[in-house]
Amino acid sequence: MRAFVNIMIITMRNSSYILLFSLLLGVNILPRVSLAQTTLHNTEVNEKYWIFGIVSNIKQLYKSGMYTSAISLYKNNKELLSQERRAESEAWGYSILSAVKVQKREVDGLISEYAAKYPDSFLLARILLVRADICFNNRDFNKSKELLSEIEPKNLNIEDIDEYYFKRGYSEMVTGNDEAALALFEKITYETTTFITRSATYFSAGIYFKNGKYKEAAELYSIVDEEKRYGNMSRYRILECKMKLGEYDYIIQEGERIFMSATLDEKKGLAKILSEAFYRRGDSKWANYYFNIYSTGEDSLSRKDSYYAALLHYDMKEYSRAAQLFENAGDIKDSLGQSAYFNMGKAFVMLGDKERAIEAFRKSASSNVDMELKGEAKFLCTKLEFDLNRKAENMKEILNIESLTHKQRDA
Repeated sequence: MRAFVNIMIITMRNSSYILLFSLLLGVNILPRVSLAQTTLHNTEVNEKYWIFGIVSNIKQLYKSGMYTSAISLYKNNKELLSQERRAESEAWGYSILSAVKVQKREVDGLISEYAAKYPDSFLLARILLVRADICFNNRDFNKSKELLSEIEPKNLNIEDIDEYYFKRGYSEMVTGNDEAALALFEKITYETTTFITRSATYFSAGIYFKNGKYKEAAELYSIVDEEKRYGNMSRYRILECKMKLGEYDYIIQEGERIFMSATLDEKKGLAKILSEAFYRRGDSKWANYYFNIYSTGEDSLSRKDSYYAALLHYDMKEYSRAAQLFENAGDIKDSLGQSAYFNMGKAFVMLGDKERAIEAFRKSASSNVDMELKGEAKFLCTKLEFDLNRKAENMKEILNIESLTHKQRDA
C-alpha cells in the first residue's frame, strides 16, 4: 500500500513520467486525438508561417531596392495573403511602396484603395510621405502639398518629422500660401543646424522680405549668411533690407567690404545697391562710379535703370546726357515714364532749350497716371510757352491751372 502511494506521489509531482511510461509500455493512457485534427492543425500553422514568410520576403525585397520583384511576389500570392488581414496589410503596403518608387501610373488609385481598407496601417503615412517626396522632387508642389496634408505627423518616424514640415511648408510657399508656409517652417526643430533648418531659415527670410518685413528678413538672413549654399544671396538680401530700412551707412560700410572679395557676377548686384546708397547720401560721384560698374557690359539699360542714371547725370549737372536717358525711360502709360518726361523737361530748361522743354512737359501733362504731376507739367509748359510767345491768353491759363507748383507759389 505504501509503495502504491509513493508511486502516486511521484506521478503527481511530474506528470511527464506518465507520458514516458506510456510510450515505453505501449499503453495509451492519454485522451485520444484524431489524426485528422492533428494534420489540420499542423497545416494551419504551416500556412501561417508560409504567409508571414512571404510578407517578410516582400519587405526585404523593398528595402533592397528590388521593387519590381516585391510587386510580383505580392501579386503571385495575393489570394493566400488575403486570408490573414495583418499579413495582407503589410504585404500590400510594401507592394504599394514599391509601386510608388517605380512611379507606376496607377499608384494614386492604389493608395486611395489601401487608405480606405487600412486607414490605421502603420505603413500608410510612409506611403504618403514617399509619394509626396517624389512629387516634390518632380516640382509638382500642388500634389505634394495635398499628400502631405493627409499625414498626421504623430504617425511618422521621428527622423522624418522635420523633413515633413519643411517640404510641406515649401510646397505651401511655392503655391502662394506664405502664411501657412511660415507656420510650418516654425514647427521644425532648430536645436541643431542641419540642411533642413538652414533652408527653412532662408526661405522664411524670403517670405518676410517679399511681404515688406525687412527687419525680420534681415535677422533671419544673418543666420545663414555664412552658409555655402545661401551665404552669397543672404548677404545681398541683407543689404537690400537695409536699403529699404534707410540704413545707408551700413550699406556703404558693409557693402564695400563684401564688394572687395566678391566674384564678378556678385559685384554687379552689389554695385547697384552701393550706387543707390551713395545717391541717397547725396554723393552722386560715387553713386555714378558704382552704377558704371553695374551697367558695364549691358547692351541697353532698362527703363528703370535709364531713369536712375539720368538722375545721377542731372545731379552732376550733365544735363544733355540726363535728358537723353530720361527720354529712354519716358512713357505716358506709367508713373515712371510720366516722371521721366517731366524731368527731361527740367534738363532742357537747364540747357536753355525751351522748345524741347515745352515738348517734354507736354508729354508729361498728357499722362493721367499722376494727376498732381500732370498739373505741374501743364503749368510749366504753359509758362514756357508764355515766355516764348508772350501771349496774354497764356498768362490767363497759367493763373487758372491747379498744380502743385501753382499752389506752392501762392502759399
